[in-house]
Order: sequence, then C-alpha cells, then structure tokens
Amino acid sequence: MILLIALLLAASDGAALDRSCKAGKAAACHELGRLYQSGRGVPQDLARAATLLKRSCKLGDPDGCADDAMAAVLGQGQPANPVPALARLETLCKQGHPLACADLGALFAQGYGKEAGAARAPKLLASACDAGVPAACRNLAFELSKKNDLEGANKLADRACAGGDPEGCLLLGDLFGKSNDVLRAGVAYAKACDAGLPAGCYGQAMILIQTGADREKGKDLLDKACKGGDGRACRAELNPEL
Repeated sequence: MILLIALLLAASDGAALDRSCKAGKAAACHELGRLYQSGRGVPQDLARAATLLKRSCKLGDPDGCADDAMAAVLGQGQPANPVPALARLETLCKQGHPLACADLGALFAQGYGKEAGAARAPKLLASACDAGVPAACRNLAFELSKKNDLEGANKLADRACAGGDPEGCLLLGDLFGKSNDVLRAGVAYAKACDAGLPAGCYGQAMILIQTGADREKGKDLLDKACKGGDGRACRAELNPEL
C-alpha cells in the first residue's frame, strides 16, 4: 500500500490520485483525502476529504477507515460523533493497524479519552512510530517538546521528516529555531515548503531575510506563503523593514 501511494505521488499530483480513486483504488482515495484535509497541493476542502476517506474505507483500506474515524471524532467535514468513532479506532488498533493506533494516540494526547487516554497516548504513538507511521513520530515529538525534552523531540521530528511527513519537517524547523540552529532550521523549513506547507515557506523566508542570506528569494517565499494562506507571511510582506 505504501509503495502504491509513493508511485502515485511520484507519477503526478492530485489529478492522478483522483483518477485512481475513481478507478476504485482505495489507497489513492485515502491519500487524496489527506491532501484535501491539509490543503497540500490542493485547496483545503474538509467536506470533500471526508467523502474520500469514507470511500477509501468502503473500498477496504484500514488506513482510510482510521482517518475517517479520526475526522468523525474531530468533526472535520462531517458532524462530530466522537464516541463511536473512538471505538472504531480502538478496534482497528487492536487489529494491528498502526495508523489507527497513531490516530488514537494523537486524539488521546489532545484530551479525548480523559486521563486514561492521556496516559496511553505516549505508548500508542511510540508503537505507531516504530511501526513506520511518520505522523506518530511527529506527534510524539511535539509531546516531548512540551515537556522541554528538546533532544528527544528533535530526534523524533527528524525521523518524521525523513519519513516523508511535511508537518514533521515543519516541527523540526521550529525546534532547530528554538536552539538558534538557523542552518538546519532553514533546511527543514525548505522541505516543508517544497511539500506544499505555506508555514514552511514562511519559516524559510524569514531565515533567508533575517540572516541576509538571500533576501529576494525570501520575499518570493513570503509571497508564496501568503498566497497559500499563511497570514503571518501576508503581514510580513507589508513590513517595509524586510
């Protein structure tokens, strides 16, 4: 399944995924749904994302079912219905689907499942990270950063970024920025930007401008980030001192 997604993404973009989804490929529906959730490379559309995730699930993709359940918990593109959706994730996780465990851990870390869930979150995220779910590594990195374990957070965010998780690259850039490692922060932000995250373009732009490394490219990236919906970038463009 991972290989199929990689080939589809390498071959083209959202249009290729859309054709494959319409042809009945569950993994393509799932990946396209995630793109519409995040707005990476396509306009963000949570309602369409929800429809695609449900289609993926109906076509038999457990990862699509996991992300559909998570969307139902959060009310993303559909009415929130957390109790049965959490139960679905629990079942999928117990059946051995790492993404379901990752989604469940992320929700527990956000406060769903109350104290019992919060206590389970780190173990769920760690097991999913070890099973090859980059987003789980990123979410666990974020939890560690809140506890000021920056070394552990850096390692996990780097693992997420290397695994192809753009939000992991963005977090890695933020973590390097906190330690004033602007060179590595810039590299991480560039990866997030190249993957379609406006916030990554903003981070890269500010480093290029503030360090004087390449102010013109920095301004171009600010424009890209602003057009992508990053309000900070739009405000920065109005600053005559940049």
